[in-house]
Amino acid sequence: MRTISGEDPVISRVMHSLETGFGADISLEQVANDLNMSAAYLSTYIKEKTGTNFIDHLNGLRMAKAKELLTETARQVSDIAREVGYLNVTSFNRLFKKTTGISPTEYRRLRQVDAEGKTG
Repeated sequence: MRTISGEDPVISRVMHSLETGFGADISLEQVANDLNMSAAYLSTYIKEKTGTNFIDHLNGLRMAKAKELLTETARQVSDIAREVGYLNVTSFNRLFKKTTGISPTEYRRLRQVDAEGKTG
């Protein structure tokens, strides 16, 4: 069964679960249970249909939201880490740097410099 837009309904539900729950303690097992599937099957299904695994989708959403918050707010990095679903700020910092090549603090500083250069 395909949706009108041609999207896979299972993938649509997975992505919706990720988009609405990325800030919480969401897991593949939890999403699979909600869909009445085994976690192993769902993991394979997601990778087959999207080319990316569950945790990479989840981390991508979390990093995108973290970048947005770092750019648009003055909140502390530890608060942002918790809001996007990382209980351990060290893990957040490590993954952020692995993803972007720079630390969250450096990312914020560079984005502020860019914004000042565009407006000033």
